[in-house]
Amino acid sequence: MVMSIKSAFAGGFSLVIMVCLMAGCGSLRPLAEMRRAEPCGRIIAIGKDEVHWREWPGPRADAPVAVLLHGFASSTSTWDRLAPALARSHRVIAVDLPGNGLSSRPAGSVAYTPDGQMAMLTKVLEDARVARFDVVGHSYGGFLALRWAAREPERIRSVVAIAPPDPGRRITPRVRPVLAAMLYPVARFLIDSPARLVPALELAYGPHAAVPSGMAAHYRDMLLVDGFARYYFGSMAASETVENPWQPDRITVPVALIWGQDDRVVPITTSGRLADQLADALVFPLRDGHMVHEMSADAVGTIILRHWQPKRQ
Repeated sequence: MVMSIKSAFAGGFSLVIMVCLMAGCGSLRPLAEMRRAEPCGRIIAIGKDEVHWREWPGPRADAPVAVLLHGFASSTSTWDRLAPALARSHRVIAVDLPGNGLSSRPAGSVAYTPDGQMAMLTKVLEDARVARFDVVGHSYGGFLALRWAAREPERIRSVVAIAPPDPGRRITPRVRPVLAAMLYPVARFLIDSPARLVPALELAYGPHAAVPSGMAAHYRDMLLVDGFARYYFGSMAASETVENPWQPDRITVPVALIWGQDDRVVPITTSGRLADQLADALVFPLRDGHMVHEMSADAVGTIILRHWQPKRQ
């Protein structure tokens, strides 16, 4: 008997859900407990939610400021190897975007849209007493950095985007609420075990380096926190939201595009399309994968510090 593709998908999907329910999913970790266990900086209240940001002080009190934005499902810990080098010239601030790291998992979709996140970052910088700054972002954080520079060009002195998706395209596929609900137990099942996270991390860290020891367990612990369902459904709903258009012509400041030549998540071919849209952009390829800022932190730090050298008003 020949089974249709639709029937095969439905059967396979049902099997995954059944396995998930039979295996059970681990309990979610209280956010307060994680804050006690992880390096924690400043927690500020923004409305009903809280945002976590960390700081590496600069060489002097009036040092310029750099804001670091992590990628999807990541946290400020992704900057642990790079931030100390950048703090040789700048006061460095790294922020956990809503739903990630030690920040709250808000309900609703607004907090998970680029527009909502830019509004949140503005509040963080008000708390940190920062007016103008350089911005560095990895992956989704680079996507957000470029959109932020186009939105507020008067505040941003320069941009470093490390392997960003094209800001002119939708960052995630549109996911209808019914499908999001169906996929939720599958997401919990996949995240619940560090071993099941390894293939995704190998895609990001490879092909030239192994996934660092303990990294899969770290990602699991940072994701399975109270409010995970709010983060999951809020992010899915955000994929339905229409954002303001990308306006690359508004970015006139220097832009550095840093890429792993063997990036299997966001191919380096994206860098050429982005550079063509920007007034002042240079591409810096390195022999690495998507997590180039972690695996080649020294080389990336050197590029960024040189990028910041020209005097800007």
